[in-house]
Amino acid sequence: ELDKLDEGEAILRDLIPRIQASQGEENLLLGNALTSRALVLWMLNRSAEAEPLNTRAIAIFRKLMPDNHPLVVSAEGTQAHLLLANNQPAEAEKLARRVVEIRSKPDWVGTPSQLGNMKSILGTALAAQRKDAEAEPLLIEGFRLIEADPRTSKRRREEVVERLVQYYESRQNADQADHWRKQRIPRTNP
Repeated sequence: ELDKLDEGEAILRDLIPRIQASQGEENLLLGNALTSRALVLWMLNRSAEAEPLNTRAIAIFRKLMPDNHPLVVSAEGTQAHLLLANNQPAEAEKLARRVVEIRSKPDWVGTPSQLGNMKSILGTALAAQRKDAEAEPLLIEGFRLIEADPRTSKRRREEVVERLVQYYESRQNADQADHWRKQRIPRTNP
């Protein structure tokens, strides 16, 4: 899988200057290519390289679309994740709060899994700042949302469960950490 990600990253790296040369600096194609490369870099554990690319994509999307457009919100969610990976929990919290607020509205077109993942990211950002009263319920609610959504990918589910395990381990709560470790086993749908 890593070979395919490396290959995809190289393709996107070569494609971005071509898009800029043919389409200019501010277009949706470039924004999508930047955020796609940022996601691939994050999956390759290169979030420090990914963050400025995604920041640029957000700027493009915000210039071309309303602030609550799904491309803007999705890129901001990715940015919150990248900021958290780059040990910037306060900045991650700000973006994650905005994304959770938008994705919680009844007219939002996304999935419960997307909202659950973002609540989990927000909970993790708060936990990193020792804001446990708000962090713990968000982490649990994030899991419940992704668990209830049959479209949730195995990878997303594992990430959300791992955030809960890490949270309870960091709080020296072995019983809760063990409880969530048992949740690593994927559910079976009848």
